[in-house]
Amino acid sequence: MTQVCEPAHAEPWSQDAQKLLCDFLIDFADMRRPEFRTDLLEQVSRDPRCRDFDAAVQHEASARGHVRSMLTAASAWRDPLGAVEAICAALEVMAGTDRAFAWLQVAVRSVVDDQPLPVQQMEPLIRVLRALNPQPRPAELRLHAANAGKGLTALEGHETLPEILARIADLWGDQGAAVLARFLRSLAGDTTSRHYDSRASVRELLDRMELLEDGSAAQVTGDYRLIIQVRLEPEDAPHIADARYGLYATCYRQPQAGGVFKRVSSLTRPLSLRTSELNAHGSNSLTAWEGLADELDAVPAPATRVEFVLPSPLLGHPAELWATGPTGQALGHHHPVVVRSRERYIDTFISRQPWQGRWSHLSQRGIDGDVLELIGWPVMTPGKNHEFSSWIMERPDLACLGLRQPYEELDPLLQDAVNAAMFTDGIPAVMWVRTAAEPETLLQALRLHEPSCLTDLPDIIHQCRLEGRGAEDSDVRNHITLLWEDPDCVDRKQDLRFTGMVT
Repeated sequence: MTQVCEPAHAEPWSQDAQKLLCDFLIDFADMRRPEFRTDLLEQVSRDPRCRDFDAAVQHEASARGHVRSMLTAASAWRDPLGAVEAICAALEVMAGTDRAFAWLQVAVRSVVDDQPLPVQQMEPLIRVLRALNPQPRPAELRLHAANAGKGLTALEGHETLPEILARIADLWGDQGAAVLARFLRSLAGDTTSRHYDSRASVRELLDRMELLEDGSAAQVTGDYRLIIQVRLEPEDAPHIADARYGLYATCYRQPQAGGVFKRVSSLTRPLSLRTSELNAHGSNSLTAWEGLADELDAVPAPATRVEFVLPSPLLGHPAELWATGPTGQALGHHHPVVVRSRERYIDTFISRQPWQGRWSHLSQRGIDGDVLELIGWPVMTPGKNHEFSSWIMERPDLACLGLRQPYEELDPLLQDAVNAAMFTDGIPAVMWVRTAAEPETLLQALRLHEPSCLTDLPDIIHQCRLEGRGAEDSDVRNHITLLWEDPDCVDRKQDLRFTGMVT
């Protein structure tokens, strides 16, 4: 099993971000010593995300030249954001007490996670705050932190300005931006401070940035949906029985009308689980995810969708049966649960045009009001994959494909043809019953909920699962898989954190 270096995305961060990181790295007192720089690269290379990273760095005689070379290597690394995080983690071990470390932490959080603001906004703000002379004292900072309200109530009173900024960056979503605005306006606008005049640059910059102090104003309950993505990354070769997968999870807010979504929280401790452990232990990670609990409290259940981003061998995994919380109830009985193709999610070379085009057809109305008639159920005969491919290409408006047998049980050539229908022809929705029930049996269960268009599928399948919990285990409602690929819900920045695996 060997890690391969996947092509890095172009320009993982801006030139301004690169210069900011460079300036903060240079600011470490020990960075002037060649032996420290060598030890730093060795420490970074111990991180699983950055094996042999030191070999990719061109050693330079000057500290600035060496740091620039290190950041250039990071930007070209298979996981650029992970490399920057690894550099920061190594410096925490080696020089965590250096005054430069807290400022570097703030910059890295902004570059990697857009927290508390994207780096194009944070970069000038960080520079203005770092240039304050004198720097605000901890006692004064604590007073203004209290004025910022919820989010900075647990300070101990010794925190410096960059340490408070790093604390704010831990407040995911718009909450962090709102707390940042309140805190800085309180600090810079305090007319009783003898340093009021020296903070004019902060006030001017805040006025130009027009930061909202109420982060909830633009996200009133009901205006957005919560998208929870649980992602399984292969850690073993495909042929290994009971293979091991890395479990990662992130949640996003997306406007109810659809469109671009925003990351608001991530699972801080990814798990490594075998296939046989997914149901039993995977759900435990969701239960312990504090950031997710806060987001779920803020949005009504119907406005939540759980997406499992799975490699092809696991697309038939009954993800909706994951039991979460102390009551052990099935996830699919509380929220719509769909699956997604990991391969399509991470492949940047797949054309979005047919994918986006067919996605738009999911909202069209059906003939005589029966939108379920818009689902295509082709005959799939083993060895006749070419006929299936032709059938798909003859239907450019088809948006939802129904399989008469489970995806994982398809003839290998037919499974390849279904993959091509998704990846090349852009089919965004595929549905099947894991017990290979007749299509009409499934359609009868779905019709009871009178969908107005196919975009209702996640919700009506959720209703079917809810009603099926009291039926026989063989009931079709307990075995529905919906592959649901929203082309707008793809976090390319998140993709940079994952490496490919080959045998």
